[in-house]
Amino acid sequence: MTAPNIAAACDALAHLDVDTNPVSVRSKSRDFFWYSPVLKDRLDGIQADFVVAPKTEAQVIEVLKTCYAQNVPVTTRGAGTGNYGQAMPLAGGCILHLHKMNAVKHIQTGRVIVEPGCLLKDVDAATQAHSGQELRMFSSTRSTATIGGFIAGGSGGVGSIHWGALRDIGNVIRLRVVTMETEPRILEITGDELYRVIHAYGTNGIITEIEMPLAPAYDWVDMFLTFKDFREALEYSHALASCDGLLLKLVTIFEAPIASDYFQRVAPYVDRDDVVIALMVAPHSMPGFETFTTAYPNARMIYRSDDNNWVKGPGRVFEYGWNHTTLRALKVDPSITYLQVSYGTDTPIPVIEQIRAMCSPEVLQHVEVTRQGGRIGMGGLSLVKFTDEARLDEIVALHEAHGALIFNPHRYTLEEIGRQSTDKRQLEFKRQADPRGLLNPGKMIAWEDPDWSYDRMYAWPGLIKGPVHATQEKAPQWPTATARASAPMSRRPDGAQFSPGIIWTGDNLGIPRGMNDTWFRQMCRCVKCARGGLYTSLVGCTCRVCRATGCGHSTGMGGSAPAASAIGEPVFAPWCGMPDWSCPALPQGFCRAVPGNTPVYQRRLRYDPTPPLAGFPRTGIRCDWSDAHHRDPAHRCYRTARSAPAGGHGYNH
Repeated sequence: MTAPNIAAACDALAHLDVDTNPVSVRSKSRDFFWYSPVLKDRLDGIQADFVVAPKTEAQVIEVLKTCYAQNVPVTTRGAGTGNYGQAMPLAGGCILHLHKMNAVKHIQTGRVIVEPGCLLKDVDAATQAHSGQELRMFSSTRSTATIGGFIAGGSGGVGSIHWGALRDIGNVIRLRVVTMETEPRILEITGDELYRVIHAYGTNGIITEIEMPLAPAYDWVDMFLTFKDFREALEYSHALASCDGLLLKLVTIFEAPIASDYFQRVAPYVDRDDVVIALMVAPHSMPGFETFTTAYPNARMIYRSDDNNWVKGPGRVFEYGWNHTTLRALKVDPSITYLQVSYGTDTPIPVIEQIRAMCSPEVLQHVEVTRQGGRIGMGGLSLVKFTDEARLDEIVALHEAHGALIFNPHRYTLEEIGRQSTDKRQLEFKRQADPRGLLNPGKMIAWEDPDWSYDRMYAWPGLIKGPVHATQEKAPQWPTATARASAPMSRRPDGAQFSPGIIWTGDNLGIPRGMNDTWFRQMCRCVKCARGGLYTSLVGCTCRVCRATGCGHSTGMGGSAPAASAIGEPVFAPWCGMPDWSCPALPQGFCRAVPGNTPVYQRRLRYDPTPPLAGFPRTGIRCDWSDAHHRDPAHRCYRTARSAPAGGHGYNH
């Protein structure tokens, strides 16, 4: 195939909303793939060449027609809340960002017609205001996810306990889809044909209009219950979901100590051995719910949204379930990842208990109760303590050997995240709607290699990293302990000595490619409870689990010499002194710690994506000086100053 002509495509589309800024293009080329350390290793650095944000279906057609003519790959994007790299452009090219196509076009009893870029919460707000209706189901990322992304990348969510999955008959009414051909076609997709497009990652057509069913909206009662026994919590949840007379929106079970360790607002109300259940019940079903629960004397109600004395409420309980559980755990412990597991509808509880007996606490059970084919089923979004990829594969194999089906979230193709088999309907539709394979390439194995054996992780041969632009450098590498120990002292222009440099990656620094606050907490462990990652601020550390302050590190004001952490790595004090690029232990672009600094020399670091001044080296770090004293011409920051305001702030190395 002819090489893509990016420049020609950009020129032809210049009258539309086209973004070529490397920093924002990089941001729009990413989703929540980093939930998986495997995907982070494979996909970090993926970047499109440009982004187009169409406002109408006609503009979508124009983009697809132009990119087809120039052989430019196109990857569609909603809000980028997916977890498997669904919206990441493996071949570069164009990101078709649909967030500006966000209109709610028509509402009537039982249905709504909406554009794909509308947020799920905005669909509900419009339908509730219009006629007291709401979507049947939504993702836990309801506040930020688009309805188009939910259809193209999701499979179910909050409400699936009653309505099943998105692919179940009746849960999507109609899709309007544009093909990518010489002359793009507009197709109205209904009935059995919907399966060709739902959960296809935009690999075989671009959704421009969606018709969805609605249900009556309720002021759902959110609750947290606790049990001491995990098996009893499972049995309670399964039996509750089986009550046909009760209207439920959510039943989620969290094995101990998930709630106490990872749910900050819930933790004060639970013990570490408490199994917690999150529930959403319709108000008119509350009497029946209370009658049912009286048969379980070990159940303890700790929160009701309509009757509680919590000083600070927990927010919506669905934001603790589904993939929000993983996100909350990651904020505390960056070594956490997850698995997506189906325990089925026949005997899910014995299977869960068997897996738990073999894997806990390395794998903690987070179970979502759903309806599958008219029957109550259970699925897991289990929290996994990640050590290495080989061990993760062993855990996956162990699940499958004991009857638990894995939908592997550590893969980026449709087949591997699914049942490891070709969806012939989606493949055939791609042949019709995308004859050159330009739509989201690399995500459908059957298109590239129909005989793939699934004996190892698929690696798409066309995968490329994004271009390194003048304003986007590779992140510096962490210097080795040997290099740090052997780093010589050097001097500032005023004669003061520098100590060996240690990188600080706390809240005020946003280094690209992973060297950020999450990475910092991974190496920083609480010395009191030895579990929690640490929230780092300019005045010290606070454990996210036991809330203890201080961590045995020197993180105080003034940049005193850093001490060893609980796992043997030094941690850089938040304040640093003058830069000195001669230190062999220090990556280019980082300042070194200065023992005994006084406040007049203090400053903070943060990433600055702006281009360098002509004639000066680019380091990617902006320096916020705390005193105008640092405008001394001998200081290198002064020599590369960029329109600094009064007080000396805003200097760039």
